[in-house]
Amino acid sequence: MKIWILGLEALETRYTGEWYPQFTEVLEEQNLEFEFIPGSRVTMNLESKFFLDPVGTNIYKCSQMEKMLRRFDEVKDGDVIFTWDFWHPGLECLAYARSFLGKKFFLVGIAHAGTYDPFDLTHQLGMEEYGKSFEEGWFNILDKVFVATGYHQRLILSQRRVDYTKLAVTGLPVDTAHLASFRHPWKERSDQIIFTGRKSKEKGYDLVLNLQKKGLPIVVALDLGLSKGQYHRLLGTSKVVFAPSKQETFGYGVVEGICAGCIPVVPNRLSFEDYILPKYRYSDPSEIVERLYEALGSSSCVDDQQLEMVQHYEYRAVIKRMIDKMLNLSGKKGG
Repeated sequence: MKIWILGLEALETRYTGEWYPQFTEVLEEQNLEFEFIPGSRVTMNLESKFFLDPVGTNIYKCSQMEKMLRRFDEVKDGDVIFTWDFWHPGLECLAYARSFLGKKFFLVGIAHAGTYDPFDLTHQLGMEEYGKSFEEGWFNILDKVFVATGYHQRLILSQRRVDYTKLAVTGLPVDTAHLASFRHPWKERSDQIIFTGRKSKEKGYDLVLNLQKKGLPIVVALDLGLSKGQYHRLLGTSKVVFAPSKQETFGYGVVEGICAGCIPVVPNRLSFEDYILPKYRYSDPSEIVERLYEALGSSSCVDDQQLEMVQHYEYRAVIKRMIDKMLNLSGKKGG
C-alpha cells in the first residue's frame, strides 16, 4: 500500500507547515510508502478574518490534482489517496476515473469546516445552497473522513446525508511537546489574556473588542505579526487563552495555549466539551469577565489533568489513528 498525500499550503499563520515533517516522521516509523503531491505555489493574500486566499488555494489544489491525475497509472489497488482537506475541487475527477477504470484504491480526507456549519464563513457568504451538494458528493466519494471531535461529527451528521460509518473522530495533530518547551513558570508570566482566533464573529472577535474597551488585558495574537516561534513564546509567557467562539469544531489555538500552560476560558459548548474540564468553561456570557479575572488571579497555571487531556491530540497519536483507519480500509490491519 502506498499513501499519496494531497497536503495543504504550508502557511506560517496556520498549522499546515508543521504537518509535513510530523506525518513524514510517523509514516517512516510505520515503514509505509508515501509521497506528497505538491501544488503550484502562489502568493497568498490573506486578510485577518480569512484563514486562506480563496484564489490561491484553488490554484494550489487544482494544480495538485493535475499532478495526481497525470500519475494515475501509478496508483495501485489498495493504495490510498489522502487529502488534508475534503473541500478539494477535483476529488470527483479521481472518483470518475476510478469508476471508469475499475481501480480499487481508497479516497480519504480530513474535514475541517464547510457550509454544513451555519457559523462557517462559507455558509455566511451564501455558499450553502450549492455547497450542500458538493459536500454530500464528497462525503459519498470518500471512503473515510477524519473529523476533529465528537461535536464536529455530530454537527456533520445533523446537517448532511452521510454514512456515519465513514466518519472517524481522530483529532488534529498538535506538537504538544514543542509547545510545552515554551512553558514559563507562573510567576514569570504576564497578566495578559491571549485571543488566538481570527478577527471574525464566528470566533467571538466582537466580544473581544467590547471586553478590551472595559479594560480587560486581552491581546489579539493576529495584531502582533508574530512568527510561529514568537507566537508560541507569547503563549508560554501569558496566563490565559480565551476563545469566546460562536462555533468551534476543534480549537487549535486553545489546545496550543493549554500545552504552553495557559488557563483556558471557553464556553460550555461546542468542541470544548470534548477536551476542556468543566471548571474552565462558562455557561453564560455574563460570567466571562469574572472568569477571566479569576484565571488571571490564579496561583498556578492550568492543572495537570487538563494538560493530560490535550495529550489526546499529540501528533504521533493522532496520525497513528489516521494511519490505522487507512490500513483497515486496505485490509492491511484487522478491525
